Amino acid sequence: MEVTTPASSSYGHQFTWTDYTFFGGMLAMSTIIGIYFGFFGKKQNTASEYLMGGKRMHAIPIAASQVACQISATTLLAVPADIYKFGANYMWLSVSTLLVSIAVYKIYLPVFYNLQ
Repeated sequence: MEVTTPASSSYGHQFTWTDYTFFGGMLAMSTIIGIYFGFFGKKQNTASEYLMGGKRMHAIPIAASQVACQISATTLLAVPADIYKFGANYMWLSVSTLLVSIAVYKIYLPVFYNLQ
């Protein structure tokens, strides 16, 4: 009796209908959102409105955007592989990120906030 693994079977490295469905759905949602806000959304008239949301955004969407930038799909895939290959020294990146975030909060943000 021959044993097959997913990597050695014909199913191995192929997109299935489920993959195409999710991929197409994500592309469709992104396109629909872009078209909606392109035609029906409020137009930004100045650079300040475009770049800083007219300074009317609350902390929640800004924090969500920052978290999405920090924890991307690439990070979720790469970090476990990096730790597996090179060891747990990767934890020092988390420590340094925390220290730099505190420094940015205490030093840089007050300066840039006062430059308004």
